[in-house]
Amino acid sequence: MLRPYRLVWAAPAALACLFAAADSSIGIATSSGDFLLDHARVTGNATLRDGALIETAAAPSALRLRHGPRIDLGMQARARVFSNRLVLEAGASDIRVGTGFAVEAASLRITPAAPQTSARIVRQGEKIVQVGVSRGSMQVWDAKGILVANVVPGTPLEFEPQVAGAAPPSSFAGCLLQKQGRWVLYDQATRILIQLRGTGFEREWGNRIQVVGTTDTGAQSEVAAQVVDVTSFTRLAQGGCEGVAKIVGAELPDKPVPPGPPVQTGGGMSAGTKVAILAAIGGGAGAGAYFATQKKDRSP
Repeated sequence: MLRPYRLVWAAPAALACLFAAADSSIGIATSSGDFLLDHARVTGNATLRDGALIETAAAPSALRLRHGPRIDLGMQARARVFSNRLVLEAGASDIRVGTGFAVEAASLRITPAAPQTSARIVRQGEKIVQVGVSRGSMQVWDAKGILVANVVPGTPLEFEPQVAGAAPPSSFAGCLLQKQGRWVLYDQATRILIQLRGTGFEREWGNRIQVVGTTDTGAQSEVAAQVVDVTSFTRLAQGGCEGVAKIVGAELPDKPVPPGPPVQTGGGMSAGTKVAILAAIGGGAGAGAYFATQKKDRSP
């Protein structure tokens, strides 16, 4: 004689917890060698949980997250992986991600600005962070949430975030323009628009200049990523800003400013956080050592 089933009612919340416990993985890690997962040695592959610590040795490791991000950790790398971000503590990481995912390195937060972005992010020591893009673009934000750079293919950058305390002088170079009645400068290295506060800009409108000043971390601008109180500026080149003005939607003078001797105001520049202009990327994820030399001083 068959015994009837007994139906047991369970609250929806309890069922949700049960299903979550049964499948709480965020992805999988694979490697051709050994790696450490939460300090335990693993060979081959392992399931990833939110907040897992991955440490590679003599072989790289591939992380494949359930909702799409693909992360390749290089040799001798260390990172903590979450469903929506990677905290890179050491070594190199090649990523292929869309918007909604972030990489944290040192005090920087690096986010894709395009739906399909391929990039390499390298953490060197405690301070140096290198960012290069082979597809799409990446935005780099400092600890205060200020946008400090847009990284695009062909122009990787190196960052050295400043220590806590008073912000040192910053240096920017690019076209001096006006936007919505405000003086702005499009920085040619970091590809961000800077709002300038100061005097004497009229005679350099439409020229390429270098400015030195201090970023006002508490200021918000409707037209730019940062607001800088300028202490000095120097002309770098006469004119040549038509294309830049069109790209950023800024204005040039109705009549070109008459040529004159190079203008220099104020004093010199103190060393701030370094941003390096680096060698071009050659290919996609895993493209070799493409980070190199030319630097300028500024703070994020």
